[in-house]
Amino acid sequence: MSPMSDSKQSERSVPIGKIKDRRESLLSALELAGGEATTPTLRENGDVPRGSINYHLELLEEWGAIMRVGSEQVGGGEKAVVWAITDEGRDALEEIRERDESPPSASELEGRADLLEARVKRLEATFNKFAYVVNQHEEELDVVDSGELEEFDEELERLNEEVDRLEEEI
Repeated sequence: MSPMSDSKQSERSVPIGKIKDRRESLLSALELAGGEATTPTLRENGDVPRGSINYHLELLEEWGAIMRVGSEQVGGGEKAVVWAITDEGRDALEEIRERDESPPSASELEGRADLLEARVKRLEATFNKFAYVVNQHEEELDVVDSGELEEFDEELERLNEEVDRLEEEI
């Protein structure tokens, strides 16, 4: 990728120079979570302290790197904000990664593999619940699109392959 032109840089609302370790970690955690995650999930997977996560998330939102897309009940407490990475956030993360010439450390790769493995498990659980309900009510509904189940199964397979690839890199 060629360096960004001055005019394109001035159009960008995401200030690349201000995205340091914690903010980059939050963007990476969002990306690895499939593009969306709750605040508690990001706090855990983004390795950001409880007292500062909202500050970092609000800055990333202000810059257009992420956006609020809803809320979700987590545990027995209050609803948690669901965040999504934007195209601008993905572009910024890609630029940061390209700028950083050092390869990821073993612990960073392990962390990525752990996040992907957790995502695969959540997707498998969701898939199994969906498949069970569909199988139980298939005749009643007569609207099941087997293509959706196949697409979901292919996505799970792709994620499993990516986890395997990352584990090999470690």
